[in-house]
Order: sequence, then C-alpha cells, then structure tokens
Amino acid sequence: MTEQTAQQLQYEQKMAYFDERLVLYRQVIGGWPTNISSEEQEREIRFLWQTDYSHASSLLRDHPQDMTVKLVVAELLRMGHNLGIPNAAQHADMLLNEIFRIDEYHLQAMMCRATMYVSLHHDLMPDAERLFSKVIELTTPYVPAEAYQGLGFACLHQGKTGEAIVQFDKYLKLVPADGKVKEITERLRAGEKGSSRFYPDPQLSTDTAATETLSASGTATPSSQQEEAAFKPIKPWWKFW
Repeated sequence: MTEQTAQQLQYEQKMAYFDERLVLYRQVIGGWPTNISSEEQEREIRFLWQTDYSHASSLLRDHPQDMTVKLVVAELLRMGHNLGIPNAAQHADMLLNEIFRIDEYHLQAMMCRATMYVSLHHDLMPDAERLFSKVIELTTPYVPAEAYQGLGFACLHQGKTGEAIVQFDKYLKLVPADGKVKEITERLRAGEKGSSRFYPDPQLSTDTAATETLSASGTATPSSQQEEAAFKPIKPWWKFW
C-alpha cells in the first residue's frame, strides 16, 4: 500500500466516523429545543461534542479546501450553538459562506444554514424560509422531511399559520411519529393562537460549562467578549397562549 493510498483510506475512515457521529448528534441536539433529558446527558454530550469538534477542526486544517470537511465542521458548530457554545453559529456561517462561494446551491450546506437560521433570531426567519423553499424546489420529488419541517417553523414564526400547517402536513406524511409537530399542527388547525417565545442563549449564563467560546485550535476557552457575537443571543420556539 502506497503512502497516498494509506492517507486516502485514513481520510475515508475519518469521514465515515463523522457521518455516524452527526447522526447521533442530530437526534439529541439537532434542533431547538434540544432533546437533552438530564444534566448528566448534557455533560456527556457536551464532552463528546467538544472532542469531536477538536478532531474535525484538525481534519479541516489538514484539508482546508475540502468542502465535505467544511460541512462536517459547520454542522457540528450549528449543533454546538444549540448546546450554548458562544460564537458557534457565527463560525458555522463563515464556513458555509466558503462553501457557497464555490457552490451556490450546495444542498447540504443550504439545509445546514436554514436549520441554523430557524433556531436563531426572528429576523432570520425570512432567510430560513427562502433556503428551505429552495431546497424543496431542488430536491422534488425526493424532498428531505426536515425541509418541510423547517419551512413550517420558519413560516410559523412569521405568522404564516396556514402555510405552516401545509408544510407540517407534508412533513408528517413522511414522519408520522413526530408527536411534537403533530400536536402543534392539530392545535393550529383547531384555531388555537400562539406566538414566538424567545429564550436567552445559555452562552450568557453564569454556568462555567456554558461560558465558553471557540478558539482557533478548536478548543473551548473562557470568553470576555461574548456580547460581540454576530448573532443575537436568543433562540425562538413556538408557544401557545
């Protein structure tokens, strides 16, 4: 086996590992609110995320032009935002910009940004709606279920209740076991009112575990400039009155 072949095999093994890890993370911290059920689970997932983020950052330094690696790091950062890692969303957006400069319609990058934007500030909901709509346009008739779900929430946070119901119905045809979205859809269809509620980002907490920022080496360190993050430190979720 030549050195080049060995390096390629090692690269493929690392990418296969991250493919599996991203599936795990999406189940727990892929959306907001997260599916973390206990403080113990949060500590565990935070430790695992930090370890994997460090390894992914190292891989990106070895392959700085590789769009697939950039996307892996961006996805980890997007979900790191849901863990309350300060500046994670900002760093993810910078990497996604690099991908879009090469491929304007990179589907996975579009989904990553749209999913992140719909979990950020209300002002970004129109951008999230546009991105999810474009993904749906480009993937029809094989639309990923998450695009319908995300578009539904992007519309809902903008007061477009009827369109939100339409998109949630499409999502539920593909993922009928999602009880949370099913309940929201049923209550909206019944005429119940609701509104966006915004939660302070854990990055502003006094909890040591949440007051970290990302360093150039890919590790988390204390930050004294958290207020200067590019995105406003609140996360939206829908609440019925």
